[in-house]
Amino acid sequence: MLVLRLALGLSALGYLIFMDAFSGLTGAFLKALPIFILMIVVTLKAEPEWKSGLLLALLFSAGGDLALALPDYLENSFIVGLGSFLIAQLTYAVMFWKNRLRDGNRTRYALAFLPFAVCVALIVVPNSGAMMAAVILYLLAISFMVVGAALCNKPPRWLFLGALTFALSDTLLAFNKFVVALPAAGLLIMLTYYCAQILIIEGALKEKPNH
Repeated sequence: MLVLRLALGLSALGYLIFMDAFSGLTGAFLKALPIFILMIVVTLKAEPEWKSGLLLALLFSAGGDLALALPDYLENSFIVGLGSFLIAQLTYAVMFWKNRLRDGNRTRYALAFLPFAVCVALIVVPNSGAMMAAVILYLLAISFMVVGAALCNKPPRWLFLGALTFALSDTLLAFNKFVVALPAAGLLIMLTYYCAQILIIEGALKEKPNH
């Protein structure tokens, strides 16, 4: 596992450093490589009841990475990527809600996220034009995922933090595309995205907390 974790860190760091140096199929593969490595980690370490769902979520995440990285090869690549990530978010969400706990602190975590989601929606949705319906659907899906992560019976400092970081990454992407161009947007989006996926998987691999 140490070798895999080292490969994961190096592949993510390498892409973040050299992301502007690669394009086309090579760039797309390098972008998705950390997610492929996470799939190997899940295959080797995940509990049976979590394994298939995590692999499916990561597979569609990698598909979204590839689609967004290949606008010259794939027509409507943004829509395809958005749809792929939508399936990934819903897959994560279903797993988290299926394993939720009745816990007051976790409910408070979930409720604390909702004002952020509403504020993002109020800013992004009016600026999303013809993609408004797709954007609303995606915002609902990721909110469903984050709330599920807050309630899930895994350590919240990993799973919930990862879900929040995923929401932050998608917020940066949405603001950059629909609201205003952000400085170093690509780097910030991918940095938060990789951190989010790693935190979610690490959280899902950990034992349930004792109550």
